Amino acid sequence: MFATFLRQQLAVRDGFLHVLWAGPETSLKKGQFAVMFAPSDAEGFMKPRYCRGVELSQFLSSLGLSTEGIERVLRTIEQERSASERVSLPQDVIQMFEPLADRVEEIVLKIVATSRLGSLSGHQDYWGGWMRAVTASLPKCADADLLFALKRLNKRGIVRLTRPGDHRYEGDPYSGSEVDDSGFFFTGRFNVVLTDEGRKYRDRNHLGAN
Repeated sequence: MFATFLRQQLAVRDGFLHVLWAGPETSLKKGQFAVMFAPSDAEGFMKPRYCRGVELSQFLSSLGLSTEGIERVLRTIEQERSASERVSLPQDVIQMFEPLADRVEEIVLKIVATSRLGSLSGHQDYWGGWMRAVTASLPKCADADLLFALKRLNKRGIVRLTRPGDHRYEGDPYSGSEVDDSGFFFTGRFNVVLTDEGRKYRDRNHLGAN
């Protein structure tokens, strides 16, 4: 059942990625850019994501663009102040353009930053407990929203996903492979632990601390 659910949520959607120079700056290192995705099966653009300077390359990379594709976008936008690329994006990536995705990540990090696992900043619970904690602040959050938020935060190195071990808070780490999602997230308690990078992110964004 979960495998079917995951295939539906990870369905790839075709469309165009548009990058616009959104300010008067003339330097790529200082410019502000709006990145928008327009799915072929819908009208109009999704909510834009704004990037400044080198953040643009980092965000394009997180969307899955190749090094060559990123360089092509940067060259084009430097010459013409805008660029478009035809892309195919999975649903978990598309969610990065939706404001709900940012809110789910923020709530997860607040939960983790204000909880303890021994000497660690982290939180342990079953999937149902995680959902109750997040939906208490964000009722619109669905299972897929939380799942992809956890996976994104883990992939960016902001949190560490692990299962408890024998007499230890942390045992086996999450593999990062979607084939292991059902067994990791839905068959027992799992941990979300703040990493060193996550503590820096927490402090920069004033997400609270223990």
